[in-house]
Formats: sequence, C-alpha cells, structure tokens
Amino acid sequence: MYKNDRFFIANKVERQIENPVNHPVNLDQVIDEGLGFRMYCKAFQFGDTQAGLFLAYAFSDFLIHNYGFKLYKDSKPESPLRSITLKYDKDRIVLSLYPLEYSLKVLNYESTFQALHNRLDSQLKSLPRAEELLKNIIEGKEGQS
Repeated sequence: MYKNDRFFIANKVERQIENPVNHPVNLDQVIDEGLGFRMYCKAFQFGDTQAGLFLAYAFSDFLIHNYGFKLYKDSKPESPLRSITLKYDKDRIVLSLYPLEYSLKVLNYESTFQALHNRLDSQLKSLPRAEELLKNIIEGKEGQS
C-alpha cells in the first residue's frame, strides 16, 4: 500500500483518481473531504506549515515522477516558503516552482494543485529550445516565438 493512502483510508474518502494517489485531483480533494486535511493534521498537533509541507512533498513527488522535476533545498531562500524548490531543466531552459509556498496557497483556497498541473502540462509541451530563443534574441524577435 502506498504511504499516501493513509489519509483516504482514515477518513473514508474515495479517491477520484485511482493512481497515482498523489495526483493533483486527489490532493485537491483532501483539502475538504472527510475531516479535511488541515483538521486531520491538527489532530496530530501539526500546524498549517506542517500540513503544507506534507502536501508539498506529495505534489513534488508527483512532478518528479511524471515530469522529471528535481527537488532542491535553497540555503539562502528569498523567503522561508521558498526554501525548497522544484526545477525542470529542458535543454538549458529552467523552470522553478516553490512547492511549499504553493501548497499553502491551496490550503488557503487561493489556487488548486490541478490548476498548476494544467498550466505546467501545457507550458512544458510548448517550451522553446534554447537555440531557438537565442536565435530569436539575436535576430530581434524576442516576443515573436
């Protein structure tokens, strides 16, 4: 049994997507279904930051396994919520995400994991190659790709 199943089992919640259990749709689902993830964490005396960290870990794992992101710890982050960073590197084009910061936005109903997943999916498919960007810059076509 996958370790992220515990919340679903303990709260008798039917996952919307069977596999992977940490799919963004399922992560959004745990925010309110059953006891709700925030209350579930409070039962173990965890605060919002810890709840956000659990969600950030699950979402990061999804992005690592499905898109090839890599997780980094920033020794001098610009804010405490940006101490862990996910990076996607394709042909020297680097995309960075801050999973803890984003997870807390989800917990505060400012966004959803599925919304970010949809944006990432479309943007990663259309990332230009570094050579194309460089050529466009040299030719003065920066905004025309």
